[in-house]
Amino acid sequence: MEVKVAVLVDEKGTPTSIKESGIIKVFTRINWQWNEESQIVYFLDMKKSIHEIRQDISQIIKSLDTCKIFVASDVSGVLYNALEKADFKIWEISDRPDEFLDYVAEKSTEQIPIKKIKKEELVIEKDGTYSIDIKKFQQSNCGLTSKEVLVPLLNDDRIKKLEVICDHIPHWVSSETKRLGRSYEVFQEQKREFRIIIARKE
Repeated sequence: MEVKVAVLVDEKGTPTSIKESGIIKVFTRINWQWNEESQIVYFLDMKKSIHEIRQDISQIIKSLDTCKIFVASDVSGVLYNALEKADFKIWEISDRPDEFLDYVAEKSTEQIPIKKIKKEELVIEKDGTYSIDIKKFQQSNCGLTSKEVLVPLLNDDRIKKLEVICDHIPHWVSSETKRLGRSYEVFQEQKREFRIIIARKE
């Protein structure tokens, strides 16, 4: 099975932050052998307008073609949102690519049962009400998008209300809650922290 992984690296070949310029290397695994398929020059000029930045990001994503796994030492902000919206598996890793490519490839294609979520990650507040800090969960379970974590929870009949702590509002919340017959409210707790309450419609 062919697997592709895009890694943003610096001049030393180690993953760097999306806030820095670098090279996106796309690695392809065929028959368990990794090869560097292509390179994309990466630079986001944050002095541009948000519209121009989004256009640049859209071009980067288009250049990645069929690759849906992205690795950097730090991924946040508008790029994180765009990658998540494009259904990328997003990883924050600082090791050299040859040390993690196989691991990332396997974990990114693995379906993690919801029962594996630890009690401290999914807190039962009271009967039928649960809470989860999605950012903390993703930091310890790299490669999962917020949609992959939360939608199975919203499909669980035992969960009447789900409180989600996050640093941005996932783009899919409105459409998925409507599809699943749930309502939601958003509260801004701090500058970079939101609380989304998703409840079953009675």
